[in-house]
Amino acid sequence: MQRPLTADFGGDESWDDLSPLLIGARLVAATVTDTTARFMLRQGAEGYLLEVPAEAGRLPPFGGTGQPRRWNPRESLRDAWVLAESGDLVG
Repeated sequence: MQRPLTADFGGDESWDDLSPLLIGARLVAATVTDTTARFMLRQGAEGYLLEVPAEAGRLPPFGGTGQPRRWNPRESLRDAWVLAESGDLVG
């Protein structure tokens, strides 16, 4: 299993090891449920799985406190994603 990739989309001083894998990649499959999201991306011959797992124990701990993450049962990952084939979310 690969270590979790992280991204800080802040200013010039940010570090990011996720964006180079996403920029220019093609989304080839997606599954979104209330508790999990899985996106299969392809960039040339390379394939990447971007996943928010349903098992909270697989999530990295909170950075500041080190406490385990937990899903809020009142929230749904279906409310967190917008997928558009064209990338045009207005029209």
